[in-house]
Amino acid sequence: MLRTILFIVLGTAMWIPNLLDGNGVVSEVVTLVLVGINALIMMNLFCRIRVTNLPSAFVGATYWLVISSITILHGCWQGQAVVLAIMVAYCILQTVNYQEVPVEQAFLSSLIIAGTCAILPEVIILVGVIWGLLTLRGVMTLRVWMASLIGVATVALYFAIAYFLGAIEMPFADIFDLSHWQMWMAIGMMILTIFFNLLPLRFPSVACGVTYIVLVCCALGFGIWSNIEKLLL
Repeated sequence: MLRTILFIVLGTAMWIPNLLDGNGVVSEVVTLVLVGINALIMMNLFCRIRVTNLPSAFVGATYWLVISSITILHGCWQGQAVVLAIMVAYCILQTVNYQEVPVEQAFLSSLIIAGTCAILPEVIILVGVIWGLLTLRGVMTLRVWMASLIGVATVALYFAIAYFLGAIEMPFADIFDLSHWQMWMAIGMMILTIFFNLLPLRFPSVACGVTYIVLVCCALGFGIWSNIEKLLL
């Protein structure tokens, strides 16, 4: 419990210099809130995949600290929104029962991922990942596949309407644009945090514990260095 409180306090402290700076406060506050929400969802995710018996504050606090320490992502609310969508979609897929035809889960998860393309077009490839997960579970049928395609088509229809009304630019016009690196970094840090949380929980050993501590120390070191540099400048 003490470690969790310490991680939360340290993570929160990482946001203070940027918030006091006054530039982009709205985007930073939105990002902060999304990071907190994602930390809670990650706790629930670890419980769903039965790594922990109950939602563990250890998992959420680690995500909060690591992401908060990456100060260059503090204004990238889009990255955290994509992370949120990915984790929610995966949580939906975790409700799939091996004996059922998961039409609703396939539709909803594909709908969420396709909708996220408005922020990061490249995530459309994750629809293929959804198909792969459903296939591995042995529940991929024609009905399930069609439900997934309908989810994607529904989003595509709204994108088309919005485009012809002039509300958005050409969908996927900036796919694989280098300017998306912060969002991909946010996704990468989510994956990295999940991996390093899994190590001590799934494989409790000295080596895994040391690896986890190294991650936390690196994140803290980067965050402290970034904030000191900002304050000096």
